[in-house]
Amino acid sequence: MFDNPMKCLKTLNGHEHSVSFLVFSPDGNNLYSASRDKTIKLWEVNSGFCKSTFKGHDEWVRSLSINNKGDMIASCSDDETVIVWSDKGELKNQFKCHENVIEHVLFVNDENSKKEIYYGEFNSHGEDKLQEI
Repeated sequence: MFDNPMKCLKTLNGHEHSVSFLVFSPDGNNLYSASRDKTIKLWEVNSGFCKSTFKGHDEWVRSLSINNKGDMIASCSDDETVIVWSDKGELKNQFKCHENVIEHVLFVNDENSKKEIYYGEFNSHGEDKLQEI
């Protein structure tokens, strides 16, 4: 983590492969990381301590999103699933209804939206699809 572009404050070691996505909790106290090692890690920002490792995907975890309350995290993966987790790592729901890699997932924290979670994938024809859960 950096307080300016030139000074590293902390290095968080723990994933067994490259990290593909990072997201801070709304209060800024925690950081979630997604990795090609098929896991998500929950880090305490001040100490750099890994508080938890979320396991549930069978392939590379591509993207994460956290809701406004900070109590739910959504992840998507090359295993063609979206998983919704509690902020502590409990698997709440898993959606497997795709035929392609899911590139991105997003909580829409807008009271006017019909649905709360959106995700995107590229199909075999190179077309991008946005769907809602």
